[in-house]
Amino acid sequence: MTRESPQSPLELLQGWREAQEGSHEGLLGHVPSRPERASGSPVSLSWSPPDLWQQCQGLDRVIAGLNDGRTSVTLGSELLGSIRNALVPAILVFVADEWPDETLFSLGFRRLARFPHDSLPCKAFEYQLTRYNHKRSWNNPRFWANPENFGKYWW
Repeated sequence: MTRESPQSPLELLQGWREAQEGSHEGLLGHVPSRPERASGSPVSLSWSPPDLWQQCQGLDRVIAGLNDGRTSVTLGSELLGSIRNALVPAILVFVADEWPDETLFSLGFRRLARFPHDSLPCKAFEYQLTRYNHKRSWNNPRFWANPENFGKYWW
């Protein structure tokens, strides 16, 4: 995906899809466009968090449109948490402009764009499993209280 600012949610969605690997896609809610892909049709996902977790198993990416103005922040957070906890490698979500950014930041999402002049003002956020928790230099046995016990004992 290029670093240029996308002009519309549809343009962002097309660029994001091209940048992702895999062909198993899940859709939740109002997504800007639902084109059929050559490798198969996307899976429509349930609005129930327990069912959603099961449906997300084996998906390569999920696109969620929670920008309809009727989805509460609480329900949306539960849905996105279920998708993320199913270890889906890539998630793109469109949320209503009123949603606080901190809600999505706390789930590990990063903001990609804001579309204030669109017919349905929204913001786009992305979650990438590979970029979520980077390796830290201090998290190794050298900085432990007893490095000689690293790998010997489990408690």
